[in-house]
Amino acid sequence: MRPIIFSSLLIASAFTLNAQAGQKVSTMNVSAEMFEVCSLSSGDLNFGSGSFDDLLAAESTAQIIVNCSDSVNWTVSLDGGLHTGATKGGGHREMHHADGGTYGAGAFSYYVEYQTGGTPQNWGDGTSATQGDPVSGSGEAVLEARAHMVSGFLDHPNGGNTAGLYSDTITVTLDY
Repeated sequence: MRPIIFSSLLIASAFTLNAQAGQKVSTMNVSAEMFEVCSLSSGDLNFGSGSFDDLLAAESTAQIIVNCSDSVNWTVSLDGGLHTGATKGGGHREMHHADGGTYGAGAFSYYVEYQTGGTPQNWGDGTSATQGDPVSGSGEAVLEARAHMVSGFLDHPNGGNTAGLYSDTITVTLDY
């Protein structure tokens, strides 16, 4: 009886070895890509409220905060705003009356600058020499936009009231 048990174990062992006789191999690529990330936030320029003369003497400042890693170079540019004033001499932008004033009718002209090396510079996007160039840097920065009123025009179309809200919107762009 013993020989039968031994031969059964021998046959079972042979089948087990045959089941593990083949092998397939594949590869798995592993990778990661890190990219530089920056963030941008900007405050509002608000000249306040007052009479015509009060507004002509008004100034306003706003912070523009750039947050990039130390090794990232960037530029911050300001476009000309919603109105045609930025194409006028001196790089002036315009705030128009809420009723839709145009240059020369219900508008205030202003300019935006930044301080570099003690000298104020017009702050623009580089598309107009009079509007100014972008501000450049690297890493983190808190930039200050300084705005000054230049002139105002209160001849409202159709003899309307020139009192009211004057506004503009400047697009702040961070390139890195």
